[in-house]
Amino acid sequence: MTLTFQAGSYRWGGGTAIQPPLTKGVTLICESVGACDVFYSASFPGTWRPGCCAGGSSSRLYRVSGFDFIAPPGASTWFAWDDSPETTLENIRLDHNTWTLDDDDSVINVSISTVLYLYGVIDHSTITGNFTSTIPFIASAARDSTSPVPDRFGTAKNLYVEDSVITSTIGGLAGCLDAFGTSNAWVWRFNTITNCRMTTHGTVHGYGPSNVEYYGNAAIYDAAASFPNGYRAFHMQGSGTNFVWGNTITTNTAISSDAITIQNYRSFQPNGDPACDGGDAIDGNRSPTATHHGYPCYHQPGRDVDNGYYPVAAFRNVNTNTGNKVDLVRNGGGGARPDYTNSHLIADRDFYNAISKDEQISASSPFNGTAGIGHGTLANRPTTCTTSAETGLGAGDSGVMYWATDQGSWNSSNSNPHGVQQNGADGVLYHCSATNTWSVYYTPYTYPHPLVTR
Repeated sequence: MTLTFQAGSYRWGGGTAIQPPLTKGVTLICESVGACDVFYSASFPGTWRPGCCAGGSSSRLYRVSGFDFIAPPGASTWFAWDDSPETTLENIRLDHNTWTLDDDDSVINVSISTVLYLYGVIDHSTITGNFTSTIPFIASAARDSTSPVPDRFGTAKNLYVEDSVITSTIGGLAGCLDAFGTSNAWVWRFNTITNCRMTTHGTVHGYGPSNVEYYGNAAIYDAAASFPNGYRAFHMQGSGTNFVWGNTITTNTAISSDAITIQNYRSFQPNGDPACDGGDAIDGNRSPTATHHGYPCYHQPGRDVDNGYYPVAAFRNVNTNTGNKVDLVRNGGGGARPDYTNSHLIADRDFYNAISKDEQISASSPFNGTAGIGHGTLANRPTTCTTSAETGLGAGDSGVMYWATDQGSWNSSNSNPHGVQQNGADGVLYHCSATNTWSVYYTPYTYPHPLVTR
């Protein structure tokens, strides 16, 4: 069903959400992009809640397109879920919309009491707001499912944010995104992001999203930013599988050494969580405890929800001020217990960084297949390669990596949108699955998202 709105002003909500059932898909569209001004309600639980509160799954299309949404004063959420049965929505599309947020408003907010799988795309939209330390553009604390779905990187089983412009007008501390539970799965690609962070967390009410991909984004931190050096521009605390590649970071001051970081709360901080120290049955608890301190921790960076081995990869991320590559770093922390970060997060085991910002000029330079990640044509990939330092669960399942710029056909736009740092429109990531054996590790999902052309 499609409802077309004439140009004009509208008021949605007023205490009653627009709530199409799982049995009915719906498209709400303005007859001319940006010509429909919608003032929506400040009252919880939000203005638009497709399939809410019944539980189950729907493959129907729920689309909202072409509106200019204006938030009222006071905290409000356009799409909010709370205390709802486990639900899957497979075809969400929010496109060509503008959200003007005020007073810590958000577009999507999913509470810690909800398991909600959102699959689809937010595309060609503009979001402007005051993102502070509490409320970002998307705040999804969706909790851990009792039966999490398989790993979803490179698949349709994510919520994609692409070709959009997200700006924090006050340069706040928080992210454009913040997510907590394993039922979350996110891909942010080819967006322009100003003065807000890309963050995920693993805390007492969730161990972090099962997978997150950030690529082709332009992250900008100007003089108004709380951290004009881009500190923790991409920050993953407790998340599982992550790919951070092809992003540009532009800063007002010298770039922070912690612009791209991973962290595992349970390595060092009480925060209500059980420590990963060898004493909790949910962890791998490798022997000897004095060396491994519980490793691999449940759903730590580089592991999925079943402790499967999927190392984090960061490559082709560039600081536009200097032209230098930006590496992913691990962060420890402080608290009332010892910090075991150095035992839980190890380079060339749990995470891999690019060896160089430069493309391969031969099969041995600058990347020779012994450590890190290289990139270039498939013909210049090293003929030998080294598997990771992992010796237990997942041993031999991964190793050094190589981004082959002339492989794959996932990017049907045949362009490099938003200046992604690569030659050619596509690319495939290989890993060393056994000594001197290369296998495909990761291929990005179809771009543009299929719902964009549906």
